[in-house]
Amino acid sequence: MKKIIFASHDAGGGHRAPAEAIHKALNELFPGKYDSVVIDFIDAVGCKNLAENSKKNWDKMLAMPFINKLGIIFLELFPFVIKIYYNIYLKTFFPLLEKFLGENKIDCIFSTHFFNSYALTLMKKKNKVNFPVFQFIAEIYDVSVIWHFGNTFPYIVCSEKAKQLLLKRKTREDLIHVFPYPIKPHFTEINRSRNEIKKSIGINNIFPTLLISFGAQGVGNIEKFIDILVNNKLNMNIVVITGKNKKLYKKLVREYRGIRNGFPSIYILGFVSNMNEIIYASDFCFIKPGPATTMECLSLGKPVIFYLSATFSEFTNVHFAVKKKVGFYAMDNEYLFLKYVKKLLDEKYYNSIIKNMQYFSVSNGAYQIAEFLDRYLSNSKDQN
Repeated sequence: MKKIIFASHDAGGGHRAPAEAIHKALNELFPGKYDSVVIDFIDAVGCKNLAENSKKNWDKMLAMPFINKLGIIFLELFPFVIKIYYNIYLKTFFPLLEKFLGENKIDCIFSTHFFNSYALTLMKKKNKVNFPVFQFIAEIYDVSVIWHFGNTFPYIVCSEKAKQLLLKRKTREDLIHVFPYPIKPHFTEINRSRNEIKKSIGINNIFPTLLISFGAQGVGNIEKFIDILVNNKLNMNIVVITGKNKKLYKKLVREYRGIRNGFPSIYILGFVSNMNEIIYASDFCFIKPGPATTMECLSLGKPVIFYLSATFSEFTNVHFAVKKKVGFYAMDNEYLFLKYVKKLLDEKYYNSIIKNMQYFSVSNGAYQIAEFLDRYLSNSKDQN
């Protein structure tokens, strides 16, 4: 049985979600053929402090999108700096990774984070990698300098635009493989009605429902967006997912606990395992424009209002949805947000947006990528 490691890093949910989707599809298509696992790679090799600090730093960066974008502009102008940064920031990772590779029999690594891909590129140059490695670029429509490491390993991308950007960076075309974005298998298969799901949350009315989710960390000033809806006394339900942010959950419960029969009615949830059901039960969503959440909402046919993009890569998701006329960009502006909410509460306008959903489809690439991995591993011991 071949060992496949889906090497994620849990700084944000956009790296683990596609890894888990492909991992699940692989096991469904080829039961018993592969010993596969999804791990936070940095943590798994023994760099626990680096893994934790990286997660905390990412949470801080989410709160400073302007600084993030300036940083990317700087790195695009001076691309040599990124390698210097990686070599310093990841210096404790390299020796432990080398030890890990020497002690474990591995048949393939599927990397969904640039830290892992860069470290494995260095290990390849030291002849420590003698098995296939794939670099999955988690951004759908962008390939920034932080994701590109030459022609060492094949790239998996999720749009023709990303492929063209890799080609502009002088990547060999035979190393670029394009597939639809991978969504967890059966994500769109809902076994309960919308009313049943709403009742399980506590919703017992027929008003439109807005889902607010700013990612697994729940980072962002959610309160001001809730408050402006409360102050305007809109006939609607608001379901807020705070993710793993327990501090935010307690704060919102304390502030809005009593507003369950008002205008609007508010329901605060923490980390949930049935996100697909909650999206399905909602009428529209207010989300951070990460690739996973964006594609999950669109795959279930829900219009989206986007919060401020933390990176240029996230903005490309906004641009896609707005161009297709199924999304709106409120940024960090509660008044723009209110404007779009009011528009979507208008039944005629809402139906016109839903009609736009019919003109494009969100394909799930999880099974296609899993089949590609199987063919690749079956046909060659090492094509790197």
